[in-house]
Amino acid sequence: MTKMKKTLLPILLFLFCTQMMAQNDNYDIEMAKKEKKWMAEVEALATNFKKKITDETPFWQTFMLDTFRIERYLSIRMESDYSTQGMNQAMYEAEKRYDKLLNKYYKMLLDKLQGEDKKVLTETQKSWILFKEKEYKLMGTVYSVTYTGGGTMYSNILAGRKLEITKQRAIELAVYLSE
Repeated sequence: MTKMKKTLLPILLFLFCTQMMAQNDNYDIEMAKKEKKWMAEVEALATNFKKKITDETPFWQTFMLDTFRIERYLSIRMESDYSTQGMNQAMYEAEKRYDKLLNKYYKMLLDKLQGEDKKVLTETQKSWILFKEKEYKLMGTVYSVTYTGGGTMYSNILAGRKLEITKQRAIELAVYLSE
């Protein structure tokens, strides 16, 4: 009987792992399909939005379209999956997109500045990144079970706060660029 358990256990473990990987592959395929659909919807909305902002400067048109796409993506994705995890994933994805936008405008501002002014921006950005990391750590502590008593809504609050911090920095850099 012991020999049979030793033989059967690895086989069952292998089958279980194979099944789990297949489910993950199916999930990835489904998410890729949804992502494609969401992005097509966002682009259709962005095309209409672009027609409404023709009075803006080219820079602000680009900025407004960039942020419009992120905000619409966030909205569509949250409507698609309004579970706690779904909303968190949507906000984390929007945060990543704002971070890319932030980096785009940081590089543009760095190119605009001259000499020592570039160093000021670089040092400021490094300080902001350090602030962001420490703020995230503090938020993780404050919204932990120890201080909140638990509840899934705090993960949504945390994800939303992180999104807002990154979004705000992207806006700040865009404003610097426009002046």
